Amino acid sequence: MKEQTDLFGNDTAAASAAAATPTGTALRLGSKDARLSPAQKRFNQLVERIDKLKGQIADVQALADVHRRCFTPP
Repeated sequence: MKEQTDLFGNDTAAASAAAATPTGTALRLGSKDARLSPAQKRFNQLVERIDKLKGQIADVQALADVHRRCFTPP
């Protein structure tokens, strides 16, 4: 019998990998050639913007971590 994974987050590496996976792209269905309503086009633009902002937040957090390590006294 296969062992069940922990459901309560003791495996932090898997949780951080899952958090790093962009989820916004999973909401877009169909091809780019399909005719979309203006509301659907706006929604897709907002999802792309959210994905871009998530990346920017991750970059800023990484820079803050490096900065913190450089200037925190030992």
